[in-house]
Formats: sequence, C-alpha cells, structure tokens
Amino acid sequence: MPKQIERYVEKVQEDILACPNEQIYDGTAVSWSYLEDILIDRKVPKRLWSDVIEQLRCPRCQSTLEIWYKVGTKPQFEIRHEQRIEKAQKRYGEKLFEFTNFLRSNPYLGALHPTGKQIVKEIEKFAGASITDPNWFRARRVDSPIPMTIDDLRPPSPKKHKIPEGRFNHFGQPCWYLSDDPAVAAAEVTSANERLTWVQEWKIEKVSNVLDLRAWQADDDRTYDNEGETIDFPLLPVALIFGDYLSTKPEKESSWRPEYFVPRFVADAARRARFSGIRFRSTRSFGENLVLFNAQIPLEPVGEPKLVWLEDRDAERRDGLFLYQGFPISVADIPDLGIL
Repeated sequence: MPKQIERYVEKVQEDILACPNEQIYDGTAVSWSYLEDILIDRKVPKRLWSDVIEQLRCPRCQSTLEIWYKVGTKPQFEIRHEQRIEKAQKRYGEKLFEFTNFLRSNPYLGALHPTGKQIVKEIEKFAGASITDPNWFRARRVDSPIPMTIDDLRPPSPKKHKIPEGRFNHFGQPCWYLSDDPAVAAAEVTSANERLTWVQEWKIEKVSNVLDLRAWQADDDRTYDNEGETIDFPLLPVALIFGDYLSTKPEKESSWRPEYFVPRFVADAARRARFSGIRFRSTRSFGENLVLFNAQIPLEPVGEPKLVWLEDRDAERRDGLFLYQGFPISVADIPDLGIL
C-alpha cells in the first residue's frame, strides 16, 4: 500500500468506533457520522477515497465499510479532551522528563528549575475541592498476633516511630493516607506475599480545599464549571496527571525511590498553596486514595479495626496494575492498548 494512502487510512480509522451493524452497550460515548464526512474532515483527496475505504474496517466486527455508511465516531467533547491531553504532552512532556531527571540529582532544588517554578505557580491556580464521601479506610499489615487498636491505625508519631517516605510525604513527615474501600487500603500496604491486614474505617465530617489530582474523562462533571461551560485546565497540570509523572511505581527491591520526587515536589507546592491534602488514584487497585497533610485532623473512627484478607484477584491487581494516562490498567490489557 502506498505510504500516502496508508497515512490517510490510519487517520480515518482512528475516528471509527463502530459500523452500522454494531450496537454499543458498554457505555462508550458515540456519535454517528457519514463516512464521507469523515473523509472530508480528514482532508482525504477525493481521488483516493476508494483506495482508503477499501482498507477501512469496523474495529468491533472487522467488516468492510461503504462510503454511504453512517459509522460510530467519538463525540466532539471526547475529541477535544484528547486533543487537550495531546497538546499538553507535546508542550510539556520533554520539559517534565528533564525536570524529573533534574530532581534525581538535586531533589531539594526543584523550585530553582524553570518547570518547577511553573508547577508551583500552576498549583496555586487550582480550586480546592471538598470531600463529600465521608467514609474512608486506613490499613496496616499484620505484623504480630496482637490485635491492633484504633490508635494503631492513626498516623504514627515521628517521636515514637520511623515514618518512611511516601508518594506525597517526606521521611519522618506524618499524614493521613486513606483509601475509599477496605480492599484498596489493604492493597496499598501489603507486599507481594502478604494478604492479611488490619483496616479501620474513618468518618470525615468535613475537609475542604483538597487538591484533586485524579485523571478525568471527557464527560466527567469536573470538566464543567457551574455554568456548564467546559473548563480548559492549564496544560502543565494536564501533562503531569495524564503523563503519569505522579503515579510511577518505585522499584520493589530498591531503597532509593526517585519515582517519588515529582509527587513530593507537587505535594510541597500544594502545602505552600494551603491545600489540606491531595486526592489521587491508586496504582495498586481500581480505587482512589486521599492524603491529608495535617496528621492531627480529628477523624472519627467507625467501629473497631477489622481483619481484611486480600482476595487472590485483588492481590493480582495489586501486583499487575499501573496507571496509563492517569487511569489504572491491568497488565493483561497492555497488548490491547497497542503500546508495546
């Protein structure tokens, strides 16, 4: 196939989600457009239409297409969302990669780097969110036959315990790390061969001004302001979140964790901007986490600590998940993404 036709086929094929023979029930947002209109939008020369159409296939049933077909395509709001992410990665991907390497050599000098300076400024522009779901969970691995108490499931005191560095805290810096589900909390604290944890449920009466660093879908409520207008998030935070700079897993066997340098820099910037914490997606489960910077916030315990056994499926997810463009993905799904 000539290279020119191949390029046009690739572009048009990207737009096609389904053919008229397919009914979509999986919740995918779909608009229906004539194939001819897509060819025009993609600026395919009319003399090449037949050659291009001959190569096109429905991605669901692999059937051939005709120019008069109405095919399922991505809605405009989905396309705008993807274009925003692409634009952010194009503008800041290389700069963030350079910043990441800079922190590996100079972990305490991030604010002197041009990208670090800009991150600090952009974080200040974000509007804080309130926590509306009141029940969260904190877990600790079982390390003795003695049952844990409620106080054991609070943030440890640096005067009594060694507090390791975390994704959003420095060594010796206590804070609340919470998850939105008991199994998510258990997955966060267990290692490869561990399954049993103590989990305590905590009730949050009210916490406001939380920095939301979760990736979002094109049709999420967070993409619209109070008047229903689309929010154009600053490109640098978009590149940070969807480029997975905040979610890289550290090496399991290494005591040095440079993967945490960028998230901790962002956490420091959030503290400076007076955010009370950060909401983020788990890299070890299909769930969400919350870190509250003030370890003295008086959360209310619900009941007593309970033993939670991490099921085989959850343990496999814990060891095989990573974040792809800000969302948790199973290792088993990698070939389908076409990124290998």
